[in-house]
Amino acid sequence: MAGARLDRARACCWARTSRAHLSNNLPFILAGGGWKHGQHLGFDVAKPYPLTNVYLSVLHRLGINRDKFSSSTGTCRGLEMT
Repeated sequence: MAGARLDRARACCWARTSRAHLSNNLPFILAGGGWKHGQHLGFDVAKPYPLTNVYLSVLHRLGINRDKFSSSTGTCRGLEMT
């Protein structure tokens, strides 16, 4: 059934594992919604992506085309859609 509700569902999950309240190097899972699945994306630890780049990518996937979300520097490379 084309356009089924579950085909459009999205879920994200992350863990705040930093003791210093830093938001870099956090484990993050993004599922559903037409994303390319079955991959692990690792990024430069010395120059990490802002988490808001992931949020901006999700907004674009939802059809909300914004140039920026909070402190984002762009969309997250590697989050291709199917």
